Amino acid sequence: MNAEQIANKINLSPWKPKGVTVVCRFINGSEVKLRGNYDCKDDTKCDLAWKTLFGTESFEDTISYINNVWLDPSYHFYIVK
Repeated sequence: MNAEQIANKINLSPWKPKGVTVVCRFINGSEVKLRGNYDCKDDTKCDLAWKTLFGTESFEDTISYINNVWLDPSYHFYIVK
């Protein structure tokens, strides 16, 4: 999955607080145009993975962690209220 697809997946998830949206912005480097096809379709597995990885961290801290550790540095997730 590319960064935009990941942001869309987070926006459709039950972990996202109501009234906020995660926006993916290209900030530098080479923009990824390809779209990946590999994501988990099983909501139970996604929920377990999210809870295992992030536990009780706040949503803002989780998005910050994703930005700093996992996300391609050409992109950044922003939380919009």
